[in-house]
Amino acid sequence: MPSQNPPTLLTLPPELRALIYTFLYADLTITHSLPSSNSPGPPTSSIPSTRTALLHTSHLLHHSALPPFLASATLVFSSTESMLTTLLPLPRHLLTKLRDVRVTAFPFPLRTDRDMRYYPTHSFAAALALLPGLQLRRLVVEDGFTGSGSSGTAGGVVTEVGRLLASDGWQELELVTTTGGGAQWAGLASVGEWDRALKGRGGKGASVSVWVAGIGEGREVRLTARRGRGARIVREGEGEGRSWAEVKGKGVLEDCERWYYDEEDRAGWLYGGWSRRMQLAVKALR
Repeated sequence: MPSQNPPTLLTLPPELRALIYTFLYADLTITHSLPSSNSPGPPTSSIPSTRTALLHTSHLLHHSALPPFLASATLVFSSTESMLTTLLPLPRHLLTKLRDVRVTAFPFPLRTDRDMRYYPTHSFAAALALLPGLQLRRLVVEDGFTGSGSSGTAGGVVTEVGRLLASDGWQELELVTTTGGGAQWAGLASVGEWDRALKGRGGKGASVSVWVAGIGEGREVRLTARRGRGARIVREGEGEGRSWAEVKGKGVLEDCERWYYDEEDRAGWLYGGWSRRMQLAVKALR
């Protein structure tokens, strides 16, 4: 009998390759962060090479393994800017494969080189509009204001919840924050309103719930929102194929509400919200 060549990964049926990729990338977590000021360069990733070696073997294997990798791995981002730097260049057909993302959310400035003093700032929810095709199974948003030492951030977080619940691109949303300097979280009074609003547009079975740990100040708060079956979650947007540098260079996001820390920031007072915004921007990039 003539000898047969042993099968290789690429000669296996696509269904078997998909099972192998899913097993390989199951429970894989990859953390992306921006470089510190002491080590300039591209965003860094804690990618375990032993489990992602296929992505670096050849163009053919990369093309074959990348979609199941994105569908199985959990991507963790240290800031909004880190997320946009990594995901914006991805084409729509790959963004649609993403399923689990965790990000420490900060308002992000569209700061161009033309004028460093005045620039528009947008909430994290607006960043989702830059990722067309996004349809995450789970989005975990950690409050970037936590630990900022300000008692006035609670109102901003509550406003952000409303924007996130009105956004698309996710099936389940979890917001992690704290009660700050108070014993009660400012958003508790709005949970019923958020729940009704999501039920109105999130399909049958949609819900919003809040869990608060312990007693006293600085308690952990977890808000969980779930869309129901049949709800449309695909994010439509304008950022496909552009780099974060190109978006920042444009200096404006069409049809996206601007973010303000407080009324002083809205008025543009130098010693009010503007200076506070600069402090938060520095914290976001560390």
